[in-house]
Amino acid sequence: MRDLTDVFIAHNAGLGSVYDVEAEGPGRLSPPAVEYEAKASVIHQRLSSLPSAYTPGHAASDDWVYETCRIAALIYTTAIIMRVPFSVAANFSHHHHEPPDAGSSAKPSAGDDPTTRLTEALYGSLGRTDIANLWNNMTGVLYWVCAVGAAAARMPSTIDMTAQTRLQNEAYSVWVRRCLIMTSTRTMIVLIFQHPVPMLIAQKRLLKVQELIGTGDVRGPE
Repeated sequence: MRDLTDVFIAHNAGLGSVYDVEAEGPGRLSPPAVEYEAKASVIHQRLSSLPSAYTPGHAASDDWVYETCRIAALIYTTAIIMRVPFSVAANFSHHHHEPPDAGSSAKPSAGDDPTTRLTEALYGSLGRTDIANLWNNMTGVLYWVCAVGAAAARMPSTIDMTAQTRLQNEAYSVWVRRCLIMTSTRTMIVLIFQHPVPMLIAQKRLLKVQELIGTGDVRGPE
């Protein structure tokens, strides 16, 4: 995700600049569109091929930290490639979330349904991790996951549902978003004293990505 962020920001920085081809060396130019799209496509394909933690028989089976990161990365990558807000990407990419296999010992939950919004699946996986200790030496990753998840948990206005179903889904989406915000805030408070500069840089980069994907959507960034 760091690599994808780097190439995405660099690509868009080039789109907003006017270069003198003769004055500027080739090393100063931003990655061409073809190169950017190729790199983004490789990252997306690699991510999409990763199995769910619900699927038995592989190294990450029942690894809920892995699953939480995988889901957050799917939302993030979809938002960047399709140039849509995280909340919309959580619906576009929901088909990549795999429910538990029939023979799996994992107990089904609300987030196991492949039609469930990915933010709910993320919240369900997050609840199976060691949140109390903020993922120990992966606290920074936890912050990023919750920040992306909280932004994605906003119910997009494009969803068309009956009034009753909409109210039920919106209520649960609000609950999920609040929980993700609380976890990210708690994590940020710990990290900001230990690593203030990296935290500020990470926040600025995430906001920059949201700003850039917002330019591709009339509603603007999250």
